[in-house]
Amino acid sequence: MPRLLSPILLTILLLISTIHAWCPPGTWQDQNGHCHARDPYGWRDPPPNYYDDRNRPHDRDRDRDRNQATRDRDRDNVAYSRANHPSYFFSSHRRGAINPLRARNPPPSRLNVDWKLASNVRTAHGIMAALAFVALFPIGAISAAILPGMLGVGVHVVVQMLGFVSYLIAFAMGIWLCSVIRWRDFDLFSNYHPIIGMILFVIIFFQPVSGALHHRGYKNHGRRGGCSYLHVWLGRIAILVGMINGGLGLYIAGNATRGQVLAYGVTAALVLVIWGLASCCGAFRRHRKNVPRREKRLATGERV
Repeated sequence: MPRLLSPILLTILLLISTIHAWCPPGTWQDQNGHCHARDPYGWRDPPPNYYDDRNRPHDRDRDRDRNQATRDRDRDNVAYSRANHPSYFFSSHRRGAINPLRARNPPPSRLNVDWKLASNVRTAHGIMAALAFVALFPIGAISAAILPGMLGVGVHVVVQMLGFVSYLIAFAMGIWLCSVIRWRDFDLFSNYHPIIGMILFVIIFFQPVSGALHHRGYKNHGRRGGCSYLHVWLGRIAILVGMINGGLGLYIAGNATRGQVLAYGVTAALVLVIWGLASCCGAFRRHRKNVPRREKRLATGERV
């Protein structure tokens, strides 16, 4: 008899616990198994852990995050108009370039971006940056190397300032693009091209200061000092890295044809060759000019 009562009592207890765990529709159940109205005690939200009217456990924070993700996904998938669609900016991207239209998180409509304007700004950004690093900065360096005396210094200063203004405009356009075309899981500021561009801007921003110190030291001592070599070699490195970064910009933009990329590469390589020859000629001319001065210092016992 006791053996028979044990399963019966166990079954009764299970039925009682099942009935106790069930709550009518429109209510929720706490962890102690008590049923409550949808808005218990004036609360707007249920407690962190609760059961719904179908006796399913829920986590309030997890459900809230899931609902927010669903709303974000629905918002991101809103269709654009034909007159203003991100395909104007991303449609021509080749394989390997950045194209979020192929990703799971397309640009959200709430960006309110004029995509045609953004495409034009990107083109102008590339033109102004290429004008600075492929034309103006090398021309300024060549003028300082081959033109004599103050004529070379004056042309160098004027052309380099024009290059700095050109790159300043390109830099502002690039910052605008990175700031506007930005959303969840897409951030151009984390890309290598903008990072290199910002580092170059910092270097070029301080080049006039080091250039002034270089000119002052060369005028007082008649030879190059620490500031001179810092100014010259930082400028050379900046121009070379700027040319390379321009090619990287064409790659991630993806809207340049193969002919345009080839033209940029050939032009940059030709400018580098001319610049290298001019630098060698300038170094040879300075060496010939400094030999008499060196001999005079040796004769007078002055430190060379």
